[in-house]
Amino acid sequence: MDMISDARCVAQHEAARGATAKGGEFLTFRLGGDEYGIDILKVQEIRSYDAPTRIADAPPFIKGVVHLRGAIVPIVDLRIKLGCERADYTRLTVVIVLNVEGRVVGIVVDSVSDVLALEGGAIEPAPETSRAIDTRFITGIGSVSDRVLILIDIEGLMASDEIGLLDSAHRARCDQTSAACLSVCTTGRCSTSRRPHQPAASASNAPAAPPASGTQADALQLNSNT
Repeated sequence: MDMISDARCVAQHEAARGATAKGGEFLTFRLGGDEYGIDILKVQEIRSYDAPTRIADAPPFIKGVVHLRGAIVPIVDLRIKLGCERADYTRLTVVIVLNVEGRVVGIVVDSVSDVLALEGGAIEPAPETSRAIDTRFITGIGSVSDRVLILIDIEGLMASDEIGLLDSAHRARCDQTSAACLSVCTTGRCSTSRRPHQPAASASNAPAAPPASGTQADALQLNSNT
């Protein structure tokens, strides 16, 4: 990734952290012994897991593709991508179908828990860790009762160099949010000055993710691939 692209993505990650800090509704799910949360507005539906069609030479975390209502949807096993010790496929294993920046992607998780509404006061910033642990896509740590949730920027993760499923759309969005930070490529730190810029056409033309109606939990559908 070149330095300008890095500046764009840093700005996008910071924007995601800022949005998370305000609170919202999150779909929670389990990966191994940990519980994670993602913005409910990125979720299109939840489906039971069915083995996808394999793609030759794909990385291990790309399980293949499925045909979903006329669209070819890539399936990412998030447990393998995030280095979980085990990735078993049981009756509880589900696929969360995401719609981010007009691109439909499925992620495999161990199980789905529920939808939680978190106030900003219940969300702490992601902790600083060693460089050995990639926290770029952790937007915060949520807590409710005795539960601790790792909140992740699922859009940024899907657009990362390692996965690259949302590259063009994500880059267009980064262009709109990172004008103030492009000088990082020469100064090493963000500038407060802004330069005029035009929003990328691909972002304005991309279909928006379907909005959730009523309570966000009512918008989810649990479908069976039997």
